[in-house]
Amino acid sequence: SVVPHLPGRTPATVHVLRQPVSAYSEALRRLQIGLELSETAASPKTVLFSSSTPAEGKSVMVASLGRLLASNGKRVLLIDCDWRCPRLHQTFRCSNRVGLVSVLGEKDTALTDAIHHDSLSGVDIMPAGNWNPRQSHLISSDRMRHMLAALEPDYDFILLDTPPVLVAAEVLALSRLVNKVVFVVRWGHTRREAVM
Repeated sequence: SVVPHLPGRTPATVHVLRQPVSAYSEALRRLQIGLELSETAASPKTVLFSSSTPAEGKSVMVASLGRLLASNGKRVLLIDCDWRCPRLHQTFRCSNRVGLVSVLGEKDTALTDAIHHDSLSGVDIMPAGNWNPRQSHLISSDRMRHMLAALEPDYDFILLDTPPVLVAAEVLALSRLVNKVVFVVRWGHTRREAVM
């Protein structure tokens, strides 16, 4: 899908709620339909979003698509896996104290303790939490696989916001744990060599 740049001061994550039939919202809907049609047996549930370099718009796309889907009645969970530069807790103005790292690294943290609910759209958010570099292996661990499997029955879509692949090698391993990968490229910004 080609998602247009959204001019103006309204954040994209608010725009999709205020103008659900705009060109931007329709482009996100095409992305959703493309994902659903990519499998003949069943629609993919777990979708990883990444890019080659920072500042390509993947976090905004994840948050916007999540809100759009949730406002249309889908059960959606967004998981911030970008432990180097987490954004979803800022976008949805929720605490980042308990998050993905707590679920993966602490045995006494329940999934429900790490999930926040967005009252505007109905989307659920699991922030990244407070990571340190020694915990990066948890992103592609068996615990991550089991967590995703435990969450799948409760959601129609689980969207994972991950670091750029040229920044974080663990994204390549994490891609094996999901149904589909959306690779975001910012038109006229990212060098072709970086994308390749």
